[in-house]
Amino acid sequence: MDNTDKTHAQKMLELVEAALEGRLKNEYKSIKINNREITKHSFSELTELRTYYRAEVARDKVRKSRKFDIIGFKF
Repeated sequence: MDNTDKTHAQKMLELVEAALEGRLKNEYKSIKINNREITKHSFSELTELRTYYRAEVARDKVRKSRKFDIIGFKF
């Protein structure tokens, strides 16, 4: 699947999962270099985001898989 074909939820889920994988390698909450501070999300925040975006991706798949048939009515 091309990146342009992905939904926002799919893109965010990939980013959150990559951050969780990176968290295992570089464990720091914040770092300050030359008066610039970088702060990372905590592990629990990232897992909450992952749960949220996994649910969003699942909902999107269900929406796409539904077939809406045209039903005609006569009055």
